[in-house]
Amino acid sequence: MEKSKVRNIALWVVQGLLAAFFLMQGIIKLTGSTEAVENFRRWGFPNNFHLLIGALETLGAIGLVIPRTVIYAALGLIGVMIGAAITHITHGEAAMLPMPIIPTILLAAVAYLRSRRA
Repeated sequence: MEKSKVRNIALWVVQGLLAAFFLMQGIIKLTGSTEAVENFRRWGFPNNFHLLIGALETLGAIGLVIPRTVIYAALGLIGVMIGAAITHITHGEAAMLPMPIIPTILLAAVAYLRSRRA
């Protein structure tokens, strides 16, 4: 199998895993998980802000598996993850930083590699 085909398959696997992760996180927020609602309240966000973030994560997950929207979805989700990282930093939750940082790195790699192929 040629190198570019292997790279493309690997990239799709990463995109699929990221899509599953963000879909799961989005659904948790959209269904009003008690823990999610309490976290957003504790962080000082307005009521139902978790629904906006859940919708963005769900739409981003869908966008990651549609070839024409992969780059935009990745960039949008990077924005959401930057917001999450800032939230954790400003609330003294440094131990939670890997949760937004690792997906951000993977999303940046996906956006970069897909933009090179476009």
